[in-house]
Amino acid sequence: MNVKKLKSAIGIVVTWALSFMLMAGFYIQCIFLPFFRGTEYQVWGILLVIPWLYAIQYLYYKLIKRYTKWWDVWKEK
Repeated sequence: MNVKKLKSAIGIVVTWALSFMLMAGFYIQCIFLPFFRGTEYQVWGILLVIPWLYAIQYLYYKLIKRYTKWWDVWKEK
């Protein structure tokens, strides 16, 4: 594997992990805990986390593809 491709893959994985942890923490602290502390709303809180996680992934993909060259390096042959 090319060294440039390896560096771009590491960059993609590291930034994905950091952004995922940041947004998951934001969800827990700002959305889940304040609104869903009662036992009757716990199911809705769990069901809302699924679209939240998909939205994080989609936003990450769009932003990293637009503002970095890692995807271009990764697609090179």
